[in-house]
Amino acid sequence: MESDEAVKTARPPAEPGSSKKILVLLMASGAALLGLAVFVLLAPRPGGDKPSAASAPQSESAFIGSYGYVVRLPKGYSASQGFKENQRSVEIVHFCKKGTDPSNFIHEGLYGPLGIVRMDVHPSPFAEDLNGLEVLSRILKSRIQARGEKFSLKNLPVSSMRAIQINYEAPFPRVEAYILGHKLLYSFTAGQDDDVFHEIIQGLRDEQSEL
Repeated sequence: MESDEAVKTARPPAEPGSSKKILVLLMASGAALLGLAVFVLLAPRPGGDKPSAASAPQSESAFIGSYGYVVRLPKGYSASQGFKENQRSVEIVHFCKKGTDPSNFIHEGLYGPLGIVRMDVHPSPFAEDLNGLEVLSRILKSRIQARGEKFSLKNLPVSSMRAIQINYEAPFPRVEAYILGHKLLYSFTAGQDDDVFHEIIQGLRDEQSEL
């Protein structure tokens, strides 16, 4: 009993409003962690990732991803599927003309001339977030501006999903698209904003979003 009384005496009394301060700090920390998670997931890929090889379930006209989504393939195109090494939650798919040498996938400068489109898919940190697209746009803008690149950003309707498209003008032209599915985030990279790029993006069907 005496030791209990000593502990009570030694413990300083809680300051008024301290619980509110703690709650605010926790909320701020949560927002910071979300931003950090998105930054890591969307961080630039120096030299491209080297995905582990895997078979790509597909027919002549469609590719079926490991998460259950489907992408219609342009005529004469195939899909090559892989996963980030030691991080199999991130699926990587390269859409390319049949017969394209896979060693070209790591050179984004060749995407335009060879008609390659890369797609990364992973669980979305914005699932169920009605403001997810706005948050994602702010994160991407901040990152691009920090790199000093010249770009334009616009909303992009893709079936029932929310999406944005980013066109880069300098230091080298390319195009990206980010699509929020029900539980997945899809990011696309291509060398040019052309019909093939849009055919692949518009051919995406997210299993949950289409219900």
